Amino acid sequence: MPDPTLPERKARLRAEALARRDALDPAWREDASRCASEYALALPELDDADPVSGFWPIRSEIDIRPVLVALHARGRRLGEPVRDRGVVRAQDFEHLGA
Repeated sequence: MPDPTLPERKARLRAEALARRDALDPAWREDASRCASEYALALPELDDADPVSGFWPIRSEIDIRPVLVALHARGRRLGEPVRDRGVVRAQDFEHLGA
């Protein structure tokens, strides 16, 4: 039988994790995003990866836009997951030039 408190517990844990992430120093988050992007772009697995899925950062999420821009410049097809009426589907990035 499913735990009726599970959704509430998950929501509380998610909110706590988000609050911890939001509390991180913005300069530290920017540096961490830069380091993670540099690391990702050095991965040999990305040399021929196509298509590549990514995400546009929301709030204090890690910013992987440098990875997406670099991969776009390499001619890779990029997409992001989009929730549409409860269904997750891929959508091409059309805003990288903006």
